[in-house]
Amino acid sequence: MTNNKEHWGWFLSLWRFHIRSALFLIVLTLLSTVCFVGFPLFFRELIDFLLAHENNSKAMLDSRQSVLGILFFLGIVRFSSSLSPLFRAQMNYLLEKEVRERYFSIFLDQEPINVIKFRTGDLVVRFTDDLASFPKISWFACSGLFRAFNSVVMVVGCIVAMLFINPILCMFTLIPIPIVIGVYLLTKKGLKEAFEQNQSAISDTTNQLEACFSGIRILHTFNAIDRELNRFKEVLKSRKNIELNTIRYKGIMGIFYEFVSYFAQVLVVAIGGYMLIKQTISLGDFYAFYTFLGAVVYPMLDIPHLLIASRQAFACVDRLEELRIEPTLSSEKKKITVQSLALKNISFQYPYKQSVKQRDLALNKISLNMDRGQTLAVVGKVGSGKSTLLQLLAGVIKPQGGKLLINGNPVASTDWDNLRENLALVSQEPLVFSESVASNIQFFKESCIQEVEDVAKISQIHNEILVMPSRYSEILGQRGLSISGGQKQRLTISRALLTNPDLLLMDDVTSSLDAENESRFWADLQKHQGKKTIVVVTNRLETARNSDLLLVLKDGKVKDFGSTTELLRNVSSLGNILH
Repeated sequence: MTNNKEHWGWFLSLWRFHIRSALFLIVLTLLSTVCFVGFPLFFRELIDFLLAHENNSKAMLDSRQSVLGILFFLGIVRFSSSLSPLFRAQMNYLLEKEVRERYFSIFLDQEPINVIKFRTGDLVVRFTDDLASFPKISWFACSGLFRAFNSVVMVVGCIVAMLFINPILCMFTLIPIPIVIGVYLLTKKGLKEAFEQNQSAISDTTNQLEACFSGIRILHTFNAIDRELNRFKEVLKSRKNIELNTIRYKGIMGIFYEFVSYFAQVLVVAIGGYMLIKQTISLGDFYAFYTFLGAVVYPMLDIPHLLIASRQAFACVDRLEELRIEPTLSSEKKKITVQSLALKNISFQYPYKQSVKQRDLALNKISLNMDRGQTLAVVGKVGSGKSTLLQLLAGVIKPQGGKLLINGNPVASTDWDNLRENLALVSQEPLVFSESVASNIQFFKESCIQEVEDVAKISQIHNEILVMPSRYSEILGQRGLSISGGQKQRLTISRALLTNPDLLLMDDVTSSLDAENESRFWADLQKHQGKKTIVVVTNRLETARNSDLLLVLKDGKVKDFGSTTELLRNVSSLGNILH
């Protein structure tokens, strides 16, 4: 967001579905102001009345009921207005929940190629600390806004009352206001930059922790514990400097604002005392003025503090808005049956490669055709574009040239949600969650345990699960640390098969199976789930032989494409690729 107007509009938009709550808080604020202003005015009149009738006991006795009635009314109003902080705290949580859900949905809707720049630790901070911590988004969205409104209303109410009592004395009370506003305008840019640096430092710390926890085995294997400790110390040292700078910034501003306010208070007491001695104001006027001044100090201090807090909240909003990389298109989900698949001159280049030369293309004018039920084996040396091709077929990345056709029709941006209902991708790097075995397999689909066991049998991992202490209820460690790499791979195969997709994309996953288990896998897959359209990246000769079609890639280009039987007749030419 480029200006304050957009930031304020963002926060106000959160209240679109909470109009009643906003009105209720406004009423409580106005009631609080009535009390805030009413008590000093009431005691002003009472003091002057008592001084005027100090020798008239009858008049004093006659006024008892009126005095008690007014005090009772103000007490009831004060009690009602005291509910405001409790209600604000509840709204803080509700708004935090809504914002987190909204931006989590926005983030998940983005194209994967556009969000890989965000590290896990940074995302965790954006969805937790940026939202929940004081004085950031959720607090500022309700408590911050209504405390600001409350403070402004109180200050205005007190100023109007003081103008009514004595305009000259009131002028001295207003001295701090232009000073506070001027200092805020001069420092707001620096404050926002300091808070942005602070949040980035928190993200860096979380990133470092996440990388350490997920790679703890590697750290021990390479005896890198001391090096990691030193890296973490450097991260904390950098964060310490940034946080101390932010604390100093906030502290100096707070001290300055308090000094300005208390200086005005002393000035007003001195001048008001002089006017009382000269009898230009009454004792009741002086009491009311002194009470107003003491009461208005904190709202006057609160306003600049809340302005400072707004810079921190705005910085957090900007960090959330960075997740909104491009507008997403949504359509009604409808499962697409894959009858045929074709690529026509497909090209793709990763964004980090700035050159537009053909040799820099990850995929360069790839063309192929497949019918329903066929299996395509994609082979080639490292860096030839095999995994990129699978990512493109899964819609993870979008082609920059050519067309992807499903059932003879080009796949539009709005078709991908429907197409993904009927495809599954098993990546080369298996992703396992710190959940039970069954939950890891069920991740994409709610299903009964019998269905989970059926796909585990196809993936040739069922027998290994049965020897675990809790079987399918066994909790796996962080990223599956308690199981082997091959078991992780077969778990992800089971997860993909549970959706029973028409189009199955597998990236070198059969490497986790020996020859005997691989043969059983292909046989069980066809037996229990029928003929699927399968694209499998592999360097294993046995896997290639189970395919109908063979695609040989070299430097992102098609070297050979055709019947597996025909191409494998000259298997010696593929000897440096297949083994």
